[in-house]
Amino acid sequence: MTASFMKLRKLASLVLYCAALGVSPLASAEPPAAGEPAEAAPRSGELNYRSTGQRQPQLTQLPDGGQQILLSCLLSRPGQIQRYAVNCPGTKRIDVKVADCCIPGDHWQVKVKSWDFKPNTAVATSPGGDGDYSAPASVFTYSSSRDMNALIECSYLHGVNIFPAESFLLVESSGGACSVTDVGITEEIDRSP
Repeated sequence: MTASFMKLRKLASLVLYCAALGVSPLASAEPPAAGEPAEAAPRSGELNYRSTGQRQPQLTQLPDGGQQILLSCLLSRPGQIQRYAVNCPGTKRIDVKVADCCIPGDHWQVKVKSWDFKPNTAVATSPGGDGDYSAPASVFTYSSSRDMNALIECSYLHGVNIFPAESFLLVESSGGACSVTDVGITEEIDRSP
């Protein structure tokens, strides 16, 4: 048997084994090809998320009257989307940034949607460093009441594939007090934007 046939047979066996267990094979067991960087392996005992007590939303009032809200996006596997509904009375715009938590190398996406008579969507991705925030995904409301109603969606793009994995979402508003509702996690393929 040829070497390529043996590799194909091993890969097929891996796929069948994973299917029998109900999991998807995220990576091949083959070492990286010459010239390709190897993914950094986590140190023994290193987790890709924080403890439950550190995961509560944190609200900070800004000197200019605005707010910052720090949220958590904890996913169990790729293909999940964490959603938050945000309501900010008296606010024309919100900015949302995303940052990887805990093990450098994961890339996350945040999508923000605002619905009024001129709906708009913004998308940003994290650069992959532990705690490095993305550029802001900014949405606007064109309502005369200036009440911002938006949906925030957080998803895992790619990276070290150690799950559960967490990212930080930083919501910034220039207006009144915002309220955030955890809408939950769904299983679906994210289609940007």
